[in-house]
Amino acid sequence: DLADPGYYVAGVGSTSQTACSAGTYQPQYGQISCVTASLGYFVPAAASSYQTPANAGYYVALLGATSETPCSAGTYQPLTGQYFCNDADAGYYVASSGSDSQLACDLGTYQPNTGQTYCLNAAAGYHVPTTAATSQTACVPGTYQPHEGQSSCLTCDMGYYCPDTAMTNITFTVCPSGSYCITGSTLPAKCSVGTYAEYEGNEAESR
Repeated sequence: DLADPGYYVAGVGSTSQTACSAGTYQPQYGQISCVTASLGYFVPAAASSYQTPANAGYYVALLGATSETPCSAGTYQPLTGQYFCNDADAGYYVASSGSDSQLACDLGTYQPNTGQTYCLNAAAGYHVPTTAATSQTACVPGTYQPHEGQSSCLTCDMGYYCPDTAMTNITFTVCPSGSYCITGSTLPAKCSVGTYAEYEGNEAESR
């Protein structure tokens, strides 16, 4: 008789067939050996007639494997039958193991590096207005942001000025008594008694 799939007969005159061991398989009848599982595939049990591809989110990096390995946090694999995982791109993250996809950093967060498990909050004085960002953006003069993890900056309040980039409310300076700066002012030197800043970037005028 011919050896069954999943089995082999190695020698002449054998009275029995031998099961392929885990990590090997044999898809055909009448064979004298078994086939080692390929990269990206595994065979978990003996007497198998086929090899199993690694699932999405998993990989198999060794020949003759008996199990698949989950992609570690910070990496992912969207395809089956693979022998490696992909690092999360900059601007993305993978929080847990066995993932088949990466996630974009939310508004107000960013990630400059690859292969990361989380995103960074924008610092106070900065903002991140888009998803999947790789950097944070400083608030421009005339604006400020007192909180972390924000997607926009706040316009400098009436009666205050914000002359620098990346300002927070801790560094606000009120205009001198008897004068004011309108919303968004960037002109601290022009906010003197009897003058005002008409709009952002404008020279102060007498009032």
